[in-house]
Amino acid sequence: MRGSEEICGVILAGGRSRRMGEDKALLELRGIPLIQRAKNLLQPWVSELVISANLVEKYRFLGLPVIPDVFPGQGPMAGIHAAMSGSALDAFLVLACDMPCVTPALLTGLLQDHEGVDLVVPVTSDGRTHPLCGLYRRSCLAEFHHRLLHSQNRLMDVFKNPALKVKFLHPSGGSFRDSDLTNINTKSDLSVHEKAGLEPF
Repeated sequence: MRGSEEICGVILAGGRSRRMGEDKALLELRGIPLIQRAKNLLQPWVSELVISANLVEKYRFLGLPVIPDVFPGQGPMAGIHAAMSGSALDAFLVLACDMPCVTPALLTGLLQDHEGVDLVVPVTSDGRTHPLCGLYRRSCLAEFHHRLLHSQNRLMDVFKNPALKVKFLHPSGGSFRDSDLTNINTKSDLSVHEKAGLEPF
């Protein structure tokens, strides 16, 4: 593990893949399943690693704990909430399985200078936040739980809570490019990424 703090890595694999038409976590990009790429990228940075998904048996081949949602059907917030509920650690490095361009440099940016911060999320140059690649502390758990109880499950709404200290990571800091946060939703997206130069995670 890089760094001294114990961190739980969370691979989000619970999406319904409606536009893809099949489970995109298992789709291969340059011969490697997307979820395996996420595992390979996160593993050196964390002391424990889990998969957030409700179809537990599907991902057993990775040899990682698969954590089902406490609040099924409520999206990524429910996945992060479940991972936090099942771990004793304080910090959670979260990555959606359909973001194959995320780099170690971006993870470094998320992990730097996060003491005293409740969550760190990247923001692309167009002003969009990307909460499915971020660092979340256990201090977010009560907020997640309260919102999920009331079916208020938009992660970006959490950033508006004045009780939580949010750090936004911008590409101008040099740790990532906008294109690093591209995700795969369609077969066309997958084809584009097949032709791109990606790290062999």
